[in-house]
Amino acid sequence: MPQMVHVYDMEVASLEDAVPRRNLDKRARGYGAALTKHIKEGLLRGEYDRCSSAVFINFFIRHGLITVDDEPDYAEIETRLHRRLPFPVAPRLV
Repeated sequence: MPQMVHVYDMEVASLEDAVPRRNLDKRARGYGAALTKHIKEGLLRGEYDRCSSAVFINFFIRHGLITVDDEPDYAEIETRLHRRLPFPVAPRLV
């Protein structure tokens, strides 16, 4: 089922500043820092759900950790992440 996910980056001074006080997303098992290498390996093993995987891949692309030069399927990945959805995603201004 198509869905839209809004992704934001937030720079923090330290990891302690980034830990949420409450787990409002009941799907989350926990929060913490992870090396991009470990996340990439987890993605390849299928350890993350589709939504989380898309968010990680989007982050990697935006920060130059996945590029057209090192990923043969780059164009397909970009197309799948940023495709036109068959329903309105913003109010029409008339």
